[in-house]
Amino acid sequence: MHTMIAVFANRAQARAAIDALLAAGFGSADIVATADPAGLGTAPARFVLSVLINNARDTRRAAAIVGRHGPVGIDARLGRRLLGGA
Repeated sequence: MHTMIAVFANRAQARAAIDALLAAGFGSADIVATADPAGLGTAPARFVLSVLINNARDTRRAAAIVGRHGPVGIDARLGRRLLGGA
């Protein structure tokens, strides 16, 4: 099982990515979107999208779909930082 995580600057981009994933056949039960308030109001809110995926091929496909909707960060592997750094 693979997990793809993407961070969006606004809700509309996150919603568009979710709609595109659903249209491509990814299951709604495998897609979770949450708002991240980015800590005490010192930074703009971000919207985090995570997708559980069964195989590497679909992980690449999901990352390509989500990437078309302007995420500020995307990662298809666990254990690696999303934004900057190694």
